[in-house]
Amino acid sequence: MDLWLIIIPRIALSHEFLMHGLLAVSALHLSTVQPARKEELVTFASRSESLALPTFRELIKRKDTEDISAVFAFAGFVIPYMLAVSGVLEIATMGIPCLEKPHWFMMARGLIDLLRENWSALEQGPFASVLISTSLPIEKSWNPDDAHLAEIQTKWGKESSANEVVDKGLDECINTMDQLRRVCCLQYAPYQNLTIMSSVYFWPGMVSSEYMKLVYERRPEALVVLAMYCVLLKQADWVWFLRGVGVKMLVAIEEELDTDWKPWIQWALEQPCRWSDLCIYSIDLDKNQRWSSLL
Repeated sequence: MDLWLIIIPRIALSHEFLMHGLLAVSALHLSTVQPARKEELVTFASRSESLALPTFRELIKRKDTEDISAVFAFAGFVIPYMLAVSGVLEIATMGIPCLEKPHWFMMARGLIDLLRENWSALEQGPFASVLISTSLPIEKSWNPDDAHLAEIQTKWGKESSANEVVDKGLDECINTMDQLRRVCCLQYAPYQNLTIMSSVYFWPGMVSSEYMKLVYERRPEALVVLAMYCVLLKQADWVWFLRGVGVKMLVAIEEELDTDWKPWIQWALEQPCRWSDLCIYSIDLDKNQRWSSLL
């Protein structure tokens, strides 16, 4: 919490583009708790984001590690900004990713690519406390829901082994499901205080371009994997900018799948959206004491 409430605002004091990004997301969040000011606040957010983007794009091109903490912080604001404005401007960003329109899922992939390319530099700055070592052990069984994902992966594995001709698309979906299982257990890791947001952001950045092509082609197995990811999104439904995102994507997936494939995502459809105790507590506070953001 100190990172987002104290440290990043301090960085923004010396990086104007980051301050614009911070104010843009803050305005969008405020519009959800002050609906009477929605039009005013959304307009302010749009203007602030427009002021920030030219500098952000220039710094991305330079690949200068001197400003990498500010650049990475702003990149993290792009996802909540895009999701928050989608309800006003482009609801399709909450459906299944496609090539024709920008999608928040691709923004998450870009964020993780930025992290991967600048890991060493970010380790030297304020984000060091939240970076996860890739060498730490991972046990899929930490996730209490892992059996559901493992069952699908096992069935596909047997089908792949039985095929006389190699089905590269099926094998790609099997590997991607395995990646999802590894990511889903992160929030239960005993060695570090991680949140579900780590899993929500990491998986889009891990999946291959081959898997994304299968999603664009609407291959059923690829959509089933994406449906299992939606369970993570539903578990994070308490986050203001993710509210309803998992449900909407699941509905879009269900509509896309043929009848024979719908049972594969039934468990995901049945999972409830969750609200954290933190969010409930903040709602119970006096309106003048509410936190300005749940980032």
